Amino acid sequence: MTSVRLILVVCLLVLLPSRSLAQNGPRIVAVDPPAGRVEALERVSVTFSVPVNGVRAADFLVNGVPATSVSSSGATHHFFFKQPPFGTATITWGPLHVIQDLGQPATRFDASAAEANWSYELIDPRPPELVSE
Repeated sequence: MTSVRLILVVCLLVLLPSRSLAQNGPRIVAVDPPAGRVEALERVSVTFSVPVNGVRAADFLVNGVPATSVSSSGATHHFFFKQPPFGTATITWGPLHVIQDLGQPATRFDASAAEANWSYELIDPRPPELVSE
């Protein structure tokens, strides 16, 4: 009887951490390029903490404008879009997204989490030019 209890305790210790992660849902663990200053911005790669499904280009918003396409590999998704104007480029997610983990039951990605939204400062790499009249 004691060995059965020991096996049960070991199983719980092994399973609880992964179950806890699933209950919290997928989260973003990496973005490329990282938030901050960039000279070009036509693609952003997003890596989730676990593989997810339901990723659509229209759910990834750059200054409120949806991405034009997405390609995915495992937990990483590459979003492509037309470069926004120079200045601040804010990344957010569509409110009706259906991104979720593969758990049973599946847990939805929380687009309002701190790591789910970020900004870039898109700068013009060309130096200013003097124009004479």
